[in-house]
Amino acid sequence: MLLIGGGLAMSILPAQARQHDEEDMNASNIPLPVLNAAEGAIQGSKILRWEKEGDNYEAVVLKDGVQWGYTFGPHGKWLGRHEEARENVG
Repeated sequence: MLLIGGGLAMSILPAQARQHDEEDMNASNIPLPVLNAAEGAIQGSKILRWEKEGDNYEAVVLKDGVQWGYTFGPHGKWLGRHEEARENVG
């Protein structure tokens, strides 16, 4: 029984660690090259929030009823996008 409980705790740990690596940001604290790159990438979709993940920035966007995370490097290079609902599946 103890081994099963320990295994469940370990499977939860990576998801919790991921959440602690993210820091909510105000758009006024996002570097201008990142803001400009995001504006081009999201093409008029609404940015719900900004997050900082390590050195990178993520714009969480509502597009066609789905929340997407658009990730940018600190100088505005687009690094990719992912569906936010899948990020939180652990």
